[in-house]
Amino acid sequence: MYGGTHAFATDTFNRLGIQYSFVPTSADAIKQATTPATKAILIESPTNPLLNIIDIRAVAAFARQNGIITIVDNTFATPINQNPLSFGVDVVVHSGTKYLGGHSDLCCGVVLTSHEYSARIRATACHLGGSVNAVTSYLLERSLKTLALRVERQSQNALHIAEFLSDHPLICNVNYPGLPNFRGHETAKKQMKRFGGMLSFELDEERVEPTQFLSRLQLIRPAVSLGGIETIICSPAQTSHVKMSVDERKRVGISNALLRLSVGIEHVNDLIADLEQAMSG
Repeated sequence: MYGGTHAFATDTFNRLGIQYSFVPTSADAIKQATTPATKAILIESPTNPLLNIIDIRAVAAFARQNGIITIVDNTFATPINQNPLSFGVDVVVHSGTKYLGGHSDLCCGVVLTSHEYSARIRATACHLGGSVNAVTSYLLERSLKTLALRVERQSQNALHIAEFLSDHPLICNVNYPGLPNFRGHETAKKQMKRFGGMLSFELDEERVEPTQFLSRLQLIRPAVSLGGIETIICSPAQTSHVKMSVDERKRVGISNALLRLSVGIEHVNDLIADLEQAMSG
């Protein structure tokens, strides 16, 4: 789960008296964790930053049978590659800042749902302050015109890079749903059109020090956020998931050697060459 979502739950939910639980990334684990008091299930697929895949149809069907609302964060997949509403999900959310915006120049969120839930969400948003100004609305409308083209190129580039990294001797592990040996690959094939522009990988720390690797990159920029036309990289342990404790990060598999790559639309050969020189430098 995205570190910001985890931090929001552990801080805000606790203050508001909302009970919650974090569950391993599988439909079976979610089913086992639900109780008669469960009102909503929130999932990501693919997840941030390990790209784990959850069977969305299975979760939605179980939740509907038990009167539970389902919410899917579809930011990584984008509406081009995955459409959870068609799987029976109640609410889909996107960080519009990422792929929908696509140019690292706006900040907004998007909720897709039924008229019933939309009215309730809009009323709450009015109280909490979720107004999008005219410039942001214009920029978002501009960006949506090229969303399909951008995501197609980013998905193609990410698959090539994942294949390159998976064969590299200085890489211990690659997380990308498009790799045939990746956990969840078969489920991803059933619910995704392509496998997206996000991936993560772990360096062999004994041979490549992560901070030095990042400093040697020339084309790829070490930066937070994701989904833009430029390729950027970050260490989740030091950025998106820094608010999680060391033990919690270790429990979910986020090591200091894990790096998250948001692949852009540059020529893939240039990106691979930059990764190669940074590892061998």
